[in-house]
Amino acid sequence: MPFIKTTDGQARALLDVIPAAPRQPGPRARKLIFAYAGSQKVLLIVGIAFLLIGLVVTIPLNWGLPVDLAITFAAKRVDATVRGTKENYSVTINGEHPTIISYEYQIGGTRFEGSSSTRDERILALAQPGGTIPVETSRLRPGWSRVAGTTYAMLGYLGLLLLLFPGIGVVILVFVIRANRREIRAYRHGVPVVARVVSTGKDYSTSINGQHPFLIRWEFRVGDEIYEGKLSSMSLLAIEDLMDKAEVAVLYDQANPRINTVYLP
Repeated sequence: MPFIKTTDGQARALLDVIPAAPRQPGPRARKLIFAYAGSQKVLLIVGIAFLLIGLVVTIPLNWGLPVDLAITFAAKRVDATVRGTKENYSVTINGEHPTIISYEYQIGGTRFEGSSSTRDERILALAQPGGTIPVETSRLRPGWSRVAGTTYAMLGYLGLLLLLFPGIGVVILVFVIRANRREIRAYRHGVPVVARVVSTGKDYSTSINGQHPFLIRWEFRVGDEIYEGKLSSMSLLAIEDLMDKAEVAVLYDQANPRINTVYLP
């Protein structure tokens, strides 16, 4: 869309309605700027989904991962006495049940007990009741242990890959919350300026339940630089009047004009 020229009087009329900082939002501003709307709402939902699903999957499978890490970075090997073995019928791996090896060991005169789960035939051959088996413990916490060659966590160190899912969720949430807080700061304390609408329509870069948010983009000049901004909403009626305009009043952060938002009462 080409820029549409405006007179100084028309520009001043847009700015005259903006109250001095710090500004208090009206109902519309609370709904479209202070709340998470449009693409921000989509990202918020995606971030929460990644975080929650990631935690639900990661916590049970990585329950023993801190023990494995503590042993890895401060390991001490001792001989333990095998107390017994039994199949773990609550877990199935490739159609087979792993075997739980129970053992006891002493460090500094203190007796500890532990257990490890494995399907490794070489390790199971050593796990004869009453016999000895090498055990790795943590120097930081001697009560944490595992049979040498096994891992305490169900997936072992591969479980670290699962942390990507909640990690991605946290990154998305930090990004969207930070962006929202920046826009709120620009609304409350920003410098008013007239911006020219450069595009309107649907935001095809994101969607929720197959629905794309409606988007308005603008540009404005501060000094010799041109900056951009945008506002989106899942409801067309919420921003339809803005999409019909050639110009909108915008509030920008004086320290960083890239942080800006449209003024709404």
